[in-house]
Amino acid sequence: MALTETTAVFGGTEIELRIDELAVVSGGVEVSLGHQKLDFQKDDVELSWTVFVNGRRVATPTPFTPPTAFAQDRTTVPAGPGDEITVSVSGAGSSESLTATVPAPFEMSNVSVSSCSTPSGSVNPGESVSVTATITNANNATGDVTVTASAGDATADESITLPANGSATVEFTFAFDAPGQYEPTVEVA
Repeated sequence: MALTETTAVFGGTEIELRIDELAVVSGGVEVSLGHQKLDFQKDDVELSWTVFVNGRRVATPTPFTPPTAFAQDRTTVPAGPGDEITVSVSGAGSSESLTATVPAPFEMSNVSVSSCSTPSGSVNPGESVSVTATITNANNATGDVTVTASAGDATADESITLPANGSATVEFTFAFDAPGQYEPTVEVA
């Protein structure tokens, strides 16, 4: 999913442009510029791009010619979370700009089990018990986590992707060989 996108005309050729990703990497932020020529019958056009961080020009990567199939160009710039990245694309007498903010990194300290529902009472042998947990992400970034549920000697894991400032619900089902009361736990890592 693009952070921002637009369609622009350069020399009569319609081009889709988008900032696909702003990834925090060693040495700064990797900017991923996606591009595609929308009509294969139109002339090819060479485009230049310049990257600005908080209004200051920091990079002028190699020019590109958008193909009819989607492609990406990448460059790393000195930036960090919260910085505003503007990509200015120009060619054939036209220009277009796209702007996005570098997201804060995903931190596990901002993820929690916000609710957990379990049946109460004893379990009979062979009886299934469901444990439902809601996992909440207070980060401004999407992140992958592993949810682990345990009850007695039984353990189950599920990997999920949490949306930025959102939540996801996970359900686990356990069956037990012996009767008894089993207190389930749910953890996120």
